[in-house]
Amino acid sequence: GGPALPDMSGGAPANPLMGVAGPYDGKLFAFGGFGELDVSTDDGKTWQRVMDEAIGDHHANAMTQAADGSLIVVGERGLLARSIDKGVTFKALPQIYNGSFFGALTLPSKTLVIYGMRGNVFTSADNGTTWKKSTLPENISLFGGMVDAAGNAVLVGEGDTVLRSS
Repeated sequence: GGPALPDMSGGAPANPLMGVAGPYDGKLFAFGGFGELDVSTDDGKTWQRVMDEAIGDHHANAMTQAADGSLIVVGERGLLARSIDKGVTFKALPQIYNGSFFGALTLPSKTLVIYGMRGNVFTSADNGTTWKKSTLPENISLFGGMVDAAGNAVLVGEGDTVLRSS
């Protein structure tokens, strides 16, 4: 831990925030530019900065919880890291792509999906230990995603692209 951050509704963390995830095991996570990773154990009333070597100064863009409870963080310059201790520490996973990842999803099938620049989408059936590159119809950057009611990944990106995987 570190010093508590200001109330994020009125103050600001040290760097720009890109997203929020959780609660996972009673913790909320806020993440963003230049390695910003903050955790709250009181539903966002107070926050503490997490400094982690695996995340370094990368922009962290997304987080999801894998089926085994581990946390997966993705971001710029191929950032791919996993925490097996509820977000206390992260370990860099082997780099599978050196561009930016913008999102991470966990499907009801327990498959992880990460996506980003130039049509790079990868899936993992083993909680992030190994990854397989997906085939897309075009090399378009994907900026957002969700899991639909049927459990499919829906990804959106440049040029009004909407992709659905079953």
